[in-house]
Amino acid sequence: MTRLSVVDHFSDQPSSYHRRDPVSFFGGDASGAGDFNEQVLRAVSNDPFASIRDIQRELNRTPGNAMVGWWQVFSVLRKHYLLQKRSRFRYARNRSRSNF
Repeated sequence: MTRLSVVDHFSDQPSSYHRRDPVSFFGGDASGAGDFNEQVLRAVSNDPFASIRDIQRELNRTPGNAMVGWWQVFSVLRKHYLLQKRSRFRYARNRSRSNF
């Protein structure tokens, strides 16, 4: 078997069976971005002292979600001015007061 025949044989198959399709929460579909924003804000209100890594880990742990990256969580927090833990605590406190 020559190298060209091996390349021809594998060129008809998909590149990888384990590769995930890239999912963008911020491009194209606005409804998906809104859902993701709500998930991040809900995670912040549940635990305002969690780090970005903790929020990312919690979102990745929930079944049915696509994989979430650190930068995606960071950009949502930046958009809502919640990068500091102090501001996340204020957001969670105000959100809990508005529920009563």
